[in-house]
Amino acid sequence: MTSNLGKNIEKHFKAAREDGINKGIKQGIKQGIKQGIKQEKIETAKNLLNLGMDIDLVKQATKLSEKEIYDLKEEIDKDKN
Repeated sequence: MTSNLGKNIEKHFKAAREDGINKGIKQGIKQGIKQGIKQEKIETAKNLLNLGMDIDLVKQATKLSEKEIYDLKEEIDKDKN
C-alpha cells in the first residue's frame, strides 16, 4: 500500500510540475508577443514623427501615450543634431 501511495504522490508531483512548466511557457509567449507589439508601435511612431506627422495623430495611430511620443520625438531630435 505504501508503494501505491508513493507512486500516486510522484504522479501528482510530475503532473503539477508539467502544468507549471506549460503555464510558464504560455506566459512567456504572451509577454514576448506584448513586447513585440509595443516595439512595433514605437517603430511606427518614430517613422511617423520622421515624416513630420503631428504628435496628436501619432498618438491616435499608435495608441502610445503622449509622454512616450514626446520622449521618442526628443530622441529623434537628439539624433538629428
